[in-house]
Amino acid sequence: DRLKDEEGKALVFVCPEQRKVYLWDEIKNRCRKEGKTLTDEDGYRVTVDGVAMALMTWAQVIEGLQRVASSVAVESLFDISELEGFCEMMDSTAFIPFRAEDLSPDVQRSEERYFQVIDRLCEMLKANKAINADTKNLRATPTRTGYNRYIWINDHGSALVFDRKAWMNKSSAETPFWFYFCDGKDCYIQSEDLKAKLKKLPAYEIESFGNGNKIAVALYAPVNAQLDEIAESLMAQIIDYMKKIEA
Repeated sequence: DRLKDEEGKALVFVCPEQRKVYLWDEIKNRCRKEGKTLTDEDGYRVTVDGVAMALMTWAQVIEGLQRVASSVAVESLFDISELEGFCEMMDSTAFIPFRAEDLSPDVQRSEERYFQVIDRLCEMLKANKAINADTKNLRATPTRTGYNRYIWINDHGSALVFDRKAWMNKSSAETPFWFYFCDGKDCYIQSEDLKAKLKKLPAYEIESFGNGNKIAVALYAPVNAQLDEIAESLMAQIIDYMKKIEA
């Protein structure tokens, strides 16, 4: 109303990428409830009673700033780059609004699969006669970011890990499953020598856990496979990985 009264040209909202769809629908609904006439809608732009209304993401704003600065204000590019990093961080950690399908029981059934894989992998390792694996006096441990199963493998304290935080880490391997082992039966301590060996692996295939006290290696689950086939593949990766490091 104020823009129209003062002959303003446009009302532009700026938001995080994850909020774009929800906010655009909400803004248009509020206009309709106020009796506004919406015309000429094109993507995230619409005319409301003669005033242009649009929605842009921070990434689009920064892209425009960089394009202009590269030709007329090169000295500003560093500041714009810092702003870009901040906005990327905000986007990656922002709460993603629920969609209707997110509240379906199917979501819980889908989530349960990751826990099932870890449990089945643990049972297969214990049943494998080629190694000495045991979980005596060790507990399964749910965490805020996932699920751990601690297990002794050939006298090494080890852990099978499902971790959402590592999964979201853009510099890590794109997998929810990880594994680490320690020098002895203590499941919490890796020697500096062992960590040095692990750090020779490709950087994206390792991840720090426990405030950097342990380094885990990525496990890759085959797609379009049944539960036992997935567990067998992960077990083979673990055994091969331990052999290489021990050698």
